[in-house]
Amino acid sequence: MSLAFLRALRRDRFFQLLIIVGMALSLFVPFAPRAWPGAIDWHTIITLSGLMLLTKGVELSGYFDVLGRKMTRRFHTERQLAMFLVLAAAALSTFLTNDVALFIVVPLTITLKKLCAIPVNRLIIFEALAVNAGSLLTPVGNPQNIL
Repeated sequence: MSLAFLRALRRDRFFQLLIIVGMALSLFVPFAPRAWPGAIDWHTIITLSGLMLLTKGVELSGYFDVLGRKMTRRFHTERQLAMFLVLAAAALSTFLTNDVALFIVVPLTITLKKLCAIPVNRLIIFEALAVNAGSLLTPVGNPQNIL
């Protein structure tokens, strides 16, 4: 590990809090520390990592930029664009899982921030709420069904 990385960890109060909480919670775990790696569902971790890598690849390919430009030409107001993104997130989560829908919509929303002035933080919160509501419409949209 680099020295700069270690300095950053030393200054990161949230990381320190997580370490303290993790150590405190480990006192309540009913099995030995040697068994902890076996308690991690590595299949889920690998699946989510693959989804993140795939999303990053799509982002680096420039597809989100192209799609974002098309969307800004199609929707003339911020409200129309926000409604489309929220409804698209809900619609995607009805047949995909919540996390896959968010892996598609959130990077697109962040890309749109470069193209127009939209309130990204609020919009991402509404998208997260929309995927939870949309996944309730079908049994396929629930993330537990895929993982």
